[in-house]
Amino acid sequence: LREFLESFIIPGEAPIIQRILEFFAQKYYTTNIGSQDFVFKSEDAVFIVCYATLILNVDLHSGKVTVPMKEHQFGKQLKGQN
Repeated sequence: LREFLESFIIPGEAPIIQRILEFFAQKYYTTNIGSQDFVFKSEDAVFIVCYATLILNVDLHSGKVTVPMKEHQFGKQLKGQN
C-alpha cells in the first residue's frame, strides 16, 4: 500500500481516495489470493484495512487532530472486519 500511494500525490477529496483504494484492494486481492500467507477473506476486507490505515496516518500526522488515536482504539475499529 505504501509503495502504491507513494507513486503519486493523493487528492484531498474522499470520493476519489475511495475509488483509488477500491482499485488497489481489487488488484491486491486478485493478485495475492493464492498465496500461502494471504489472510484477507474478501476485497472488502482489504479495502477496509487500507482505508483504516490511511485514516490512521492522517490522524497521526495532521495538525488538526488534538487527540491522536491509540493502538487499542484502532484495533477495536477493525475488530471483526475480516
